[in-house]
Amino acid sequence: MWQVLTSLLPGFRHLRTPLATGYVWCVAAWFALHSEIPPAQAATGPVKTTYDLAEHLGRPATLAAVSFAAFLWGSLVQVHPSSITSLVRKYERRFDRRITRGPLNRSTEDALEDWIRDFEQANVSTEMARFLEEDKGDRIGAYFNVISELKQLAVRLQVANMDLFTEYDRRASEADFRINVGLAVGALSSSLAYDSGNWWTLAGLGVTFIMLLNGMACERDSNDVLIQSLVANVIESTSLTRYKESIQVLDSVAASLSGRSPESDSIRTEHATNQPGDPQTEL
Repeated sequence: MWQVLTSLLPGFRHLRTPLATGYVWCVAAWFALHSEIPPAQAATGPVKTTYDLAEHLGRPATLAAVSFAAFLWGSLVQVHPSSITSLVRKYERRFDRRITRGPLNRSTEDALEDWIRDFEQANVSTEMARFLEEDKGDRIGAYFNVISELKQLAVRLQVANMDLFTEYDRRASEADFRINVGLAVGALSSSLAYDSGNWWTLAGLGVTFIMLLNGMACERDSNDVLIQSLVANVIESTSLTRYKESIQVLDSVAASLSGRSPESDSIRTEHATNQPGDPQTEL
């Protein structure tokens, strides 16, 4: 029984967001448009046909039909948390104001930066490692390339470790739910204000703002699972593989110009048995 529930839980997580969002949007639409919908006795045309169909089917079937319509509408208006995060970043850059953190929590940012530095030292000579330490432009580029690869890392984590992926999926679903329901609550608040004329109901927009912040925090938590899995060598990064190849080529060119052999370098030898990316490495 427990195994059945465990297998159904991920599907329920992906069902609840469009369904809950669709219900809230439907209620918002009702408050905004109910005055334009005639009662059953005065209805004509398609509206009267809809009333007749609902009466013929009965309340349970009508509720099921409304739920399905809410699910479809919720699926259409559902947004990905990263879209909201991107909008916030554009606002922050335009007005030079910081609202929330980046895509990772601070501790995970530090862990990723340290891991990339160790990754560099494990694959290049002492001179090149010193150069990369002084000129951190390539390291910053590698960092953001990993961030842009988060969706691919999630797929690899699903293959590599289902328990960690379940934890990632749970946190990502929470982010999806809070952001989308928060936006729907904002629409409901505006609809209530329009229908009642009581503009104090726009206080619900504060709930929207709080839910958006909570949703972005959950998104950072889900991204942390992916990055920590990468740091622990549970999964690998394609962008870091390309980065390794590029700095090794650069190291070889620098070695040929200076007349040294990068393979004889002490740092490369020291890290040869403990390279980031080795599945047996423990960090």
